[in-house]
Amino acid sequence: MDTPAAAPAPLPQGLLGPRGELLWADDLLRGLVACSASGPSAPQWDSLLSQVERAAAQVLESGVGCVDADPIRLFGCDDAGRPMETYWLAALSPDANGGVRLALVEVTRRVIVERRWETVRALSALDIAQQPDLAHAGRAVLSTLQSNRITLPWGLCYVDSGHGLELVDAYAVRHPGRLALASLGAAPGPESAHPLERARAQRSDRLVLSGPLLREVAPSPLGPTPPARAALLRLCSDRTGEEVGLLVLGLNPYRPDEGLFREFLTLVRQQAEMVLEAAAADARAAHLEVALASNRTVATAIGIVMAREQLTAQAAFARLRQVSNELNRRVVDLADQVVLTGALPTSPPG
Repeated sequence: MDTPAAAPAPLPQGLLGPRGELLWADDLLRGLVACSASGPSAPQWDSLLSQVERAAAQVLESGVGCVDADPIRLFGCDDAGRPMETYWLAALSPDANGGVRLALVEVTRRVIVERRWETVRALSALDIAQQPDLAHAGRAVLSTLQSNRITLPWGLCYVDSGHGLELVDAYAVRHPGRLALASLGAAPGPESAHPLERARAQRSDRLVLSGPLLREVAPSPLGPTPPARAALLRLCSDRTGEEVGLLVLGLNPYRPDEGLFREFLTLVRQQAEMVLEAAAADARAAHLEVALASNRTVATAIGIVMAREQLTAQAAFARLRQVSNELNRRVVDLADQVVLTGALPTSPPG
């Protein structure tokens, strides 16, 4: 239902009579109304009629046409009779017979694309420095994706725990529940009874829910059709190639799985990988510092620097690392010298 910008769809036409009655003069508009008013779009259609009524009164009073700035979501039917999410702008103009002529202009492609790219921009704007570990990073990514529940109605986020993947957060699903497994094995087997584990074992990028698992998904703002399909986005480290996380994202049942949407999912995966990789790197650096600081020789050297330069333990360790960098020597080797001489060596000039 996405409409290429270069080839706009025919404009459905209608006519509002002098008393505000709707006179459908166009078969396309009549068909859209028939589908929308009795199906999942009934609330949206009611909203459109309310807006049209208010706008028509202004047009009748002023004699000047207008275009409603807020797109209205309506559900049309595709060739197979399935409801599809579409977006329209209402344009009204005075009619020579004393009524108001109505045209609906389809803007589906524009609305869908803008909504997707806003999600990607929000992911790229995440403050990586505020994510001290993989769990925090995974929650931040999922919280950002949750703001676009029309495109991604539900989601799960798993991160590497060292013994497989651990669930750190979920939205719009029962948590914990049968769908939101607490952990995923490091080596999933195709014989697993759980569809998520089977999909991982088969290296599939799609998950289809059925039966009881569908009831695990919370009501969404989409309509009556449950979002039964999900995308599996494996998040891998650029440094090692190892899997550091997994996103399981529900898909809008009223949108086709077209090229632009696959590109959107690729961008989501790339941005999420960057956030998790940065968090993993920070965690490795923090573990290294703890390991260095807990080394007995390093600890003794820190005590000497504290006493000689009147510094706190944290500042003394930072001073030790500073001189280590300046002299291009390992911290543990520098610590041995400090313990032997009782002082930090002099840094080279300049």
